[in-house]
Amino acid sequence: SCCTSASSPYSAGVVALLISAARQSKVGYSLESLSRAMKVTARVLQGFQAYQQGNGALDINAAWGELATPFDPPRIVASTAIVHPLAQYAARGPEGQGILEFEGWAAGMNGTREIRLRRESGAVQPVIYRLAWSADDGTFTTPPSVTLPLGEAIPLQVNVNVKTSGAHSGLLTLHDLDTDAVVFRTQATIVASERIDPATGSLELKGTVGLMQQNAHYLQVPAGAAAIAFELEVTRGVVTPTILQSHGLPSSYYMHAHPMNIFSIGPGKYHILMPNPEPGTWTLRLKNASTWFPAGFKLGPRNDDEADYALTMRVLGSSIRPAAPADGRVALELVNEGSPIAEPVIEAWNGSLRTHRATFERNGLPNVIDIEVPADAASLSLQLRSEHPGTNTELYLYDCTTGECFSYDIAFPAARSQTLLVRKPSPGRWVAAVNAAPFPASSGSFVLDEVITTGTPRRRASAAARVPGARWREVIDNLPAPPAVKGRTPVVFFELLDAAAERAESEHPWTSHERFVKMRDRPVALGTAIYRR
Repeated sequence: SCCTSASSPYSAGVVALLISAARQSKVGYSLESLSRAMKVTARVLQGFQAYQQGNGALDINAAWGELATPFDPPRIVASTAIVHPLAQYAARGPEGQGILEFEGWAAGMNGTREIRLRRESGAVQPVIYRLAWSADDGTFTTPPSVTLPLGEAIPLQVNVNVKTSGAHSGLLTLHDLDTDAVVFRTQATIVASERIDPATGSLELKGTVGLMQQNAHYLQVPAGAAAIAFELEVTRGVVTPTILQSHGLPSSYYMHAHPMNIFSIGPGKYHILMPNPEPGTWTLRLKNASTWFPAGFKLGPRNDDEADYALTMRVLGSSIRPAAPADGRVALELVNEGSPIAEPVIEAWNGSLRTHRATFERNGLPNVIDIEVPADAASLSLQLRSEHPGTNTELYLYDCTTGECFSYDIAFPAARSQTLLVRKPSPGRWVAAVNAAPFPASSGSFVLDEVITTGTPRRRASAAARVPGARWREVIDNLPAPPAVKGRTPVVFFELLDAAAERAESEHPWTSHERFVKMRDRPVALGTAIYRR
């Protein structure tokens, strides 16, 4: 066993032993003193940072010695700004007890941050504490000491010097000057992401991961990207890849929309396209632990050697602007805003648009919108936007075509606009649920555009590959008139695809395991536009 499944019962057992010893020895204890004794005496493991080990490995003998030694530490409270996509959902918003910045850093950057320390008990006169860092890699430095008066918040400057990409963290400890006892501890963590080369719209990495270890690559996805492509080549050994979106929620929630992370892969090439990525810092973890699971689990190839790999991530996106029609034709002005498009293809679909406008429910319940999908539907596209500058949104989509509603996908975390697309949706009733976010009872209104395409598209292959920044024009002719649908506006739904990228994903799937849930909603569009007929 591993992880919280193992550490939680181990910790509970240590607590039980400490309580038993305290009762037998007539030593007072409390929830706070038990927690402190285990944390401040934990053994820091060399070679691992604080984000990898917390306070360290439990040492029950040292914890008992600390618990049995009379010491009444003062109450010290820390506060500082945090940067994370989910911070908006926290009770105190973007404010935490330690430095946490998941965005905004890259190798070679430096700066300062401020932690406000407030001593709320103890001596009336100011007290000097020694400062020390542990479980760190030298990224953070502070003055050697800090003086804290009673009841006053004191700013402590933390210098941050980022030398390499990746996660950097450390434990900042305040020590009593007379006894060197630990008085207070907080953690600092920042993530320096790998950045896209703007000239190519891509980044390339290579690495080796040892047995029973994992490498984590933090990759910056810019705002406005229509899709990202991961191209992984394993040249030696076996790895298990995991892709985490910027918000960090587990990928197993929607396995048809996000790749599963339990299957191992051996030497070969593996491609996957991720549509409509949330901007921010994505994580690609490569774990070399295929022999940890019993062979009977049949999770893929097994190997106990080191693993070598090369990774390319490409950002894909384009703008499409329909021009005024002439003689039944529609001219499209296109700009490639991402990495090279090897085989550009335009598809023009007949469709219909229905626009929903409403105010957010003030009782915190979602706005529920029924969608009726016809039998010949090729796609269902939802584009949500808040009309109130101070209110963001979340979008939840449910497939209710069987008579019961099942969650199909979510657009999350809270943002001013959200997009979801379903290819070949089952005919029947679907439901979109719209929330104000992060506070469901917020005021304001929203617009939800629902586009359903039908039939087969007009398809036009571009004459040449398109480099980053390329501008070109395509003309789509012979567009048949769409059938009239009561209560809906006839539209043409344009999509730009890369036939080469689609073919690469098909020929080199992320895994070929028979239990792998194949990605739905293919092909992946690099840009879309709606033209109202």
